[in-house]
Amino acid sequence: MRAIAFAAASLFVATLAAGTSAREGKGEPAFKTSTEHLDKSWNLAVKSVRVAEVKKESLGDQKFTPPKAFSEVHVTLEFADEPASVKEIRRRFVTEANMPKVGEAALKEPQTQLWLLDGEGVVLKKFEPWSIEGEITGVVKDAFRVVIFVEPELLKKAKRIDLRPASK
Repeated sequence: MRAIAFAAASLFVATLAAGTSAREGKGEPAFKTSTEHLDKSWNLAVKSVRVAEVKKESLGDQKFTPPKAFSEVHVTLEFADEPASVKEIRRRFVTEANMPKVGEAALKEPQTQLWLLDGEGVVLKKFEPWSIEGEITGVVKDAFRVVIFVEPELLKKAKRIDLRPASK
């Protein structure tokens, strides 16, 4: 009888935890994710999305006094199968710090961006990855993480995150 009560209590706690929003740091995100617009030969799938609220004193060249609140979004991508070209994938995931500056030569190929979209499919904003965590290996089941920083109010409007090639 105790085992049944313990199992029921555990199930209840797990159900409560799953229903809590990831925007508060717990549970699954309240938005969908997609890699359908990326090259199919890359064989990338979204493994998970994690959101944490952070305060930053600076972000790149921008300084904030007092520190500014951001939603730090981590999108973990996994290789579902061996990609056609790991080198191409590495060239296409360009972090914000490595983007060409004004007056510098443009990239030869479109980089990968994270697009935030609302419930009706309207693009709210496009982001270059702020950082890439891990290594883009191309090995099946290996993963890497793409990180962006988003204003919390903007993220509340988002219902979907798509990874897409930058539009020209």
